[in-house]
Amino acid sequence: MKKQNWLTQSTIGECDFIEKEIKFDKSLKLLNIGAERHSIELAKRGYQVAYIELYDLRLPFDSEFDVAFMLCESGFPLIEADEMVFLALRDVTKSLKPHGKFIFTSIGKSFLLAFPPDEFERSSYKLTNFRDDTLVEFEDKFGNKKKFSYDELYYECYNIKPFLELLGYKKIDMFEAKRGALSREDKLISSNTERLVIAEKGEKGHTPPFLQQIFS
Repeated sequence: MKKQNWLTQSTIGECDFIEKEIKFDKSLKLLNIGAERHSIELAKRGYQVAYIELYDLRLPFDSEFDVAFMLCESGFPLIEADEMVFLALRDVTKSLKPHGKFIFTSIGKSFLLAFPPDEFERSSYKLTNFRDDTLVEFEDKFGNKKKFSYDELYYECYNIKPFLELLGYKKIDMFEAKRGALSREDKLISSNTERLVIAEKGEKGHTPPFLQQIFS
C-alpha cells in the first residue's frame, strides 16, 4: 500500500470534519474557496462542491450555498489588505443561504512566537501590524533561478470576529485548528498558532450602511 503524504492525510482529516459539520447531508450545496484538494476529496464522497480561487474576491453567487469553507492553511492570511479581507468575507456571506455556515482557518499572531523570524529565509515581520513579507528564491528542474514574494497577515479572534458580526453572522465559534484533525473539542488558547472559525449566518447577511460606500 502506498504511503500517504502529510498533505493527503490532512485533506482526508479536514474533509472528515466537514462531513461531521454538515451531518453527512449530501443534498447540501458546498462552496470551497482556496484549496482545490478538498473539493476533489468531497466530490469523491458524493457531495456537490463548487470551487473558486481565493483571489476571485467578487464572487458571482447570491444565496446559493448551504456551507462555504476555506481550509487552505495559510490562504486566508494571504489576502493582502484588511479591506480586501472584508470584501472576501462579504462575498462569501452573500453566497450563503440564510443560516448558512462558513468554516475557515487562519494563522494567529502566536505563530510569530512559535516560529521566530530567524527561521525564515529572507522574511521580514512588521510587528506594528503583524504582517510578514517573504521572498522565496529557488531553482526549477531546468536550472532556472526563480523567485516570488508574498505578504501574510496573522489574525486573532478580535480581528476576525468584528468583520463577521458586521456581516450579520449570529453565531461565531472559534477553536484551535490542528492540521488534518479539526475538532470542536480543541479549545482556543492564546498559544495556539492556528484558529478554526465556524460562523452561522443570520436570516439575512448584510453590509452596514456606513460601510456600503467604502466597500462597494
